[in-house]
Amino acid sequence: MTKNLKALITYHERLHPSLTVQDVYKVLFQATMGPQHIMNDKEKAFTKLKKEFKRIKPDCITDEELIEHVSIDGTVARVNLRPYKRKFSDIEPLFNIMVKSAENFIPDKEELIKLWERFKTLVQKGELDFYYNEVLACASEIMLKGVTHITHSEMYRRNENPSYRVVLTRIFNGFFPDRKWNDPSCQSQ
Repeated sequence: MTKNLKALITYHERLHPSLTVQDVYKVLFQATMGPQHIMNDKEKAFTKLKKEFKRIKPDCITDEELIEHVSIDGTVARVNLRPYKRKFSDIEPLFNIMVKSAENFIPDKEELIKLWERFKTLVQKGELDFYYNEVLACASEIMLKGVTHITHSEMYRRNENPSYRVVLTRIFNGFFPDRKWNDPSCQSQ
């Protein structure tokens, strides 16, 4: 868990050197709006998950964390599919975690807006290493589209090859009570 927004962003920069402003917004969106948008059609979501799980190569990125926190308090996380596939052969428990997470998550659009404004301020003050003009351009695009789900940046997709699902950490831990999945590299920030 991180203690503040700056620590959360630097944690993701460390994990993903290709992180752009667009990808920061995606982290903040996932932290505050949760996994519900992908779970609107459960059958389609499960089919897509099974196809992606079958297609991914678990050994192509071996240093990837199983869990990456996307919320400041660690309550929302990404479960990376490659390390998940190395540890577990069955994708159905993860899908059940996704369903329960979507059912138990309360989206908070106001918190997303507040975090985005804090991010803009940190960049403007030079406390985070992003170009402020890019932040303003992304903010303008968000204003046009409204608060909505966006994809990762092209650079992030190309270099990071993301393959994950967003879940509530406590529900993930509840399915695997004999193990603790908290990421210590994120806690000391």
